[in-house]
Amino acid sequence: MKYTASLDKVAKGITIGACLLVLGIIIITSITSGGRVPLFIPFIPAVISVAAYLYAPKSYTLNDTSLIINKVIGKVWIDLNTVKEVEKIPQFDGGTIRTFGSGGFFGYYGKFYNRVIGKMNMYVTRRDTMILLKTKDDRNIIISPDDIGLFDKLSDAIHKS
Repeated sequence: MKYTASLDKVAKGITIGACLLVLGIIIITSITSGGRVPLFIPFIPAVISVAAYLYAPKSYTLNDTSLIINKVIGKVWIDLNTVKEVEKIPQFDGGTIRTFGSGGFFGYYGKFYNRVIGKMNMYVTRRDTMILLKTKDDRNIIISPDDIGLFDKLSDAIHKS
């Protein structure tokens, strides 16, 4: 079954703001340089913006054996046999630090560290429906489907294993 992953208000605001900032930089640079903008000035922020979009989580698919995190480019497969525990996270306790990833631009995804949870891979688009998957090899994976009913389906699936 497929579960959608839409951006929360904060992520939408960060995404729109960052896109407007990039556009503004390109326009202002073009105006102040008399139309002779060095190619790298619009190219670098455009590439970063496109890459952020392509690697952001778009949806989640749950089948009998796996949870699949769908992105425009690629998928992340999590074998349900490797998941030992699933829990809802209403909000993060302790400080959370982004070690490599996006902190709101098209979502909250990448590698993060939290004082309570530890190292974690986040594939989150909204912070009000977060689900933590703890694996048998001590990885922490956080997702955020629009429909929190995925939590019950995941719990049932890992207890069958």
